[in-house]
Amino acid sequence: MHGARSLRGRAGKGSAASGVRMTPATNRPTIRELSACNKGRPLVIEVFPGYLTLREKGRRFKVSVDYQSVLHLGYKKLANEKKAQRKARA
Repeated sequence: MHGARSLRGRAGKGSAASGVRMTPATNRPTIRELSACNKGRPLVIEVFPGYLTLREKGRRFKVSVDYQSVLHLGYKKLANEKKAQRKARA
């Protein structure tokens, strides 16, 4: 195979041989401030591998929710919206 290039043994952009260091993986959560507000306070979301937490900025009280529950709630909401549309047409 003359035209095919092998990447084995070559220094790519992110490899240690090229001198570029990759960001190490950490166990710290991803924390973001949302534009959505509750009682005048912006919401803060912390994303973990198996769940997420929500809280109001400046407050200590947190609510933790696993992703399966969030998905289930979304499906229930979608089903209720479709049911309301069918009822409105009838």
